[in-house]
Amino acid sequence: MRDCYARSLCAIVMRDCYARSLCTVTLPFTTVESESFRELVEIIRKLEGGANIVSALINICDEFGIINKILGINLDNAANNITFLEAFESGCTGIGGTFTKYQGHVRCIVHVINLALQDFLHCLRSEEPDQDEDDLHILNQVNTSQTPTIKKLRKLIAKLRSLPQRRRRLSEQCLYLHIQHREPILDSKTRWNSTLNMIERAISMSSAINRMISEIQEINELSLSIEEWDMLKEVSLPLKTFHDVSKILCGESYVTMPLAIPAYNLIIDDLEEKGLSSIINKAIDAALTKLKSYYVKCDNPIYAITTPLDPRLKKIYYE
Repeated sequence: MRDCYARSLCAIVMRDCYARSLCTVTLPFTTVESESFRELVEIIRKLEGGANIVSALINICDEFGIINKILGINLDNAANNITFLEAFESGCTGIGGTFTKYQGHVRCIVHVINLALQDFLHCLRSEEPDQDEDDLHILNQVNTSQTPTIKKLRKLIAKLRSLPQRRRRLSEQCLYLHIQHREPILDSKTRWNSTLNMIERAISMSSAINRMISEIQEINELSLSIEEWDMLKEVSLPLKTFHDVSKILCGESYVTMPLAIPAYNLIIDDLEEKGLSSIINKAIDAALTKLKSYYVKCDNPIYAITTPLDPRLKKIYYE
């Protein structure tokens, strides 16, 4: 860590492989000797439990005179983070601070987007499988005529991946049809936007997949009709919106906080303008409901401050 003026307070709290709480802090507008800063971080790293981390963070803010200057804390919506904010608010109030969990919670917008995406898939009865649901688990799921198209595709992909002979056969079919072959992939809740990746890759090899289904009796029941392939193409349109905005917000070489409000507006406007089939529009409505429930909570001043200060946006965005 270089000797410099720290421009903001940044606290990163996590668990290591031994379930110990870790916290790193940079202090605002204060010259910090690198050696003493390292000692401070080392002390915090040894703390156990969330209560100790809250206490340490409050003490640091108080010591450097910024307890009344905290605009917000950026966290996702996990229950333990809400508990952290409640404890931090209580501690701040006890020493004259003005932080409140409602206004001070700057929510991770990429996490909010993923929550909206999960509601979209839930409405289609096609939720992404959990991380521990491997190919074998998906293969054992019962397939019926009422199985949603995305779930049907998911099981088909698992079947194609289950045997080396089938993987090789798919590659041969792609070669025969002059289609680029890429390994089929399965989606997972822990890999955001993976449902779009699964669908797009399957669509790109749909002709080869259809030929395989017609040749292998064991997977005949998973045959996808023209209407079902069209439905998958239609589903990919709103999923692409979620993917593109998430990708921008996950950038590492530029500041993303000023993009939060524009990102909300971009997704909401784009989804509202899509004229798709009734079943997908219903799923879009579920996603919009989730997004708007968090959008109305974006009344933290940090949004109004950072967006005009961004040279890419300035005040032109609000005008």
